Amino acid sequence: MLSDIRIILGLCLFTVGVYEYFGSNSSTGESFQVNDSYPRMAELFESMASLKESGTFSDLTIEAGKAKFQVHKAILSARSKVFHSMLQERKELNKITIEDMSEVAVGEMLSYIYTGHTKESSLDIVLELFCAGDVYKLELLKEICSDILVTNLNVDNVIDFLTLSSKHGDKKLEKAAVYFVAKNAINVRKNSNWLKFVATHPRLADQVIEALCTKEQN
Repeated sequence: MLSDIRIILGLCLFTVGVYEYFGSNSSTGESFQVNDSYPRMAELFESMASLKESGTFSDLTIEAGKAKFQVHKAILSARSKVFHSMLQERKELNKITIEDMSEVAVGEMLSYIYTGHTKESSLDIVLELFCAGDVYKLELLKEICSDILVTNLNVDNVIDFLTLSSKHGDKKLEKAAVYFVAKNAINVRKNSNWLKFVATHPRLADQVIEALCTKEQN
């Protein structure tokens, strides 16, 4: 019988390439930096992408909705401290069900784990990946998604983004959202969720007031 564990995410990439590596001369101890060739990185990317898609020698199934992803414990453990702890504690585990995260987002998160890349996605998927990056301690994924959210702030989503930034400890997104609200205060106040936000997030509301005061002084 399969051993099963469920993960509930809250509310909950993209391309990252590494083209340099660092090392040292074994005889002199002098450090050096080497530019890696694109073909070498492309070969590694293709191999890891193929491994993810084929599921060859997989030893763990991740389920999300109706989708099932055949993955490898060693790779998940190496890339995520959360998966590492989970698999270390339950070595017999062979199925994980992820809830409150779409099939597409789970697939993109796994693509990032295997290759460091994801496909271009909708803003909704970016939001899911931002939260997943925090939950699974995929810090670079979270940072990349945060940058995308910052560039897509508008009067309709800034309250949600500001709330998420606080929930997931993203100071950069929080600061950008606070200043966006201060700059567009009249229009943001028309949002039906504004009064509820002020009541439930007094610290953030106070930061907005402070930013407004600073704006007035300047």
